Parts: sequence; structure tokens; C-alpha cells
Amino acid sequence: TIPGSPILVSESQLASHRGYRAKEVDEVIRKLIATGEIGLDAQPVALCYDMDALKETLLAMKQAFPPHFLHAIAIKSNPLPFFLKYAVDMGFGLECASIAEVVLALRQGCLPDRIMFDSPAKSKREISFALRHNVQLNVDNF
Repeated sequence: TIPGSPILVSESQLASHRGYRAKEVDEVIRKLIATGEIGLDAQPVALCYDMDALKETLLAMKQAFPPHFLHAIAIKSNPLPFFLKYAVDMGFGLECASIAEVVLALRQGCLPDRIMFDSPAKSKREISFALRHNVQLNVDNF
């Protein structure tokens, strides 16, 4: 921390990124193995998501800026529908780099005015679709 600078996240938010939930995560994985849901004789790979840590991170981001800011989660880096729906339900917008991502954002219940279609190479058809659906467009080249 720089002396005199504002603190943007709390100690608990920092702790969530330090792995204080490691024991809880370990218990969940052991239970999945014990019940045969994952393992050598079942699903060999599993992805586990800490939704509490995600919620804390998203809330910290919202608290770090004035309320009038639109925070948009990039679909490209978070393409899983349940993540997107979770973020939308928390009041976040979605940033789309393709028309397919715009459609995905709409399907997750994101309001069109909270969708930013940010592709640098949009076709006339894609622009028309976005405009018909009241999606926000970032037009930065001609």
C-alpha cells in the first residue's frame, strides 16, 4: 500500500486471493473423489469454481468506482454461460468481440444497453443486428 493512497479492497477480499479457502476446496475435491464423481475410473478432469471468491472480486471492482460506471465482463475471457449469468445478475454488463458473443450475452439476460459490441471489424449485417437489438457499439474505425 502506498501511504496516503485509497484502499480499494478490504483485507478479506485480499485474503480470498491468498487462498484462505484452500482447506475448503481440498475438502470438496476429496468428497468428489470419494463419491466417484471424479478420479481415474470416472471423470478424469474437473474444474472447480469458487463462486464466493468471484462474488467478492466483482463486488470489490464495483466498489472501486463510482456507481455510474458500467463494468463489462469480457465474454472472450469468461465464455461459460453460468459465469456470464452470474455477472449479469450482479449488475455487470458484457463486452463482446463477435456477433456470436452478442447473441450469447442476450441469451444470458443481459440488457442490450449493458452489452458493448467492441469488435474492430464489424460487418454491415452485424452492425444492423446490434442496432436492431439496441446493443451498444464501439465504433472506432471506418
